[in-house]
Amino acid sequence: MTPALQFRLSLAMPPQLDVRRCTVVLYTEDGFDSDRFVVASRAIADGEDFDAMDVDAATSWAAKYGEPMPADVSGSPIQTLLACYCPYPGPTPLDAVEIALLSQAQRLCRSVAPARADGWAWQLTLDELLLVREGLGWRLGRSVREDDPGWLAVWAEEEEDAHTIDVIREALGMPELRRVGDGRDASVMPLSVRPHYLR
Repeated sequence: MTPALQFRLSLAMPPQLDVRRCTVVLYTEDGFDSDRFVVASRAIADGEDFDAMDVDAATSWAAKYGEPMPADVSGSPIQTLLACYCPYPGPTPLDAVEIALLSQAQRLCRSVAPARADGWAWQLTLDELLLVREGLGWRLGRSVREDDPGWLAVWAEEEEDAHTIDVIREALGMPELRRVGDGRDASVMPLSVRPHYLR
């Protein structure tokens, strides 16, 4: 296990919203045009039983809204969902600045083909937003010091999916990294991560 992953797994975020601990699926009505949603999750150790998660979602929907889950409700794993299109399921409310940034990202996605959109912030996925808010306590649109220990958790995600750090940095309002080639080397490694890898 890498030092980054070890730190990432130590974060005290709600386990039912942590994709490193659970398969997490967001169920929404009307293709994200409604604020009605539920989250279903199952421990990774239990396997990806989406049928069981559908049953859990239907039970949660009935408890939350007092009615059976409508037929048009569908579920998607949160790491496949752009945060700008989703209701936020975390316990920490987003503030006005964060909501405005996500709305701006959504307008950008709707106005141009995403492949032609400039920048990274529009690519922020729901699992990354949950990591930033619930796991690290950071806020969108607010820079974080380069030596903040939380960058080690972000690096764990970068190890699995290149450019995650670029997406999160832009969502925080931080300057773009200058990569040397397309690798994950010291040129993009935050200061707090380097002592764990560069000896």
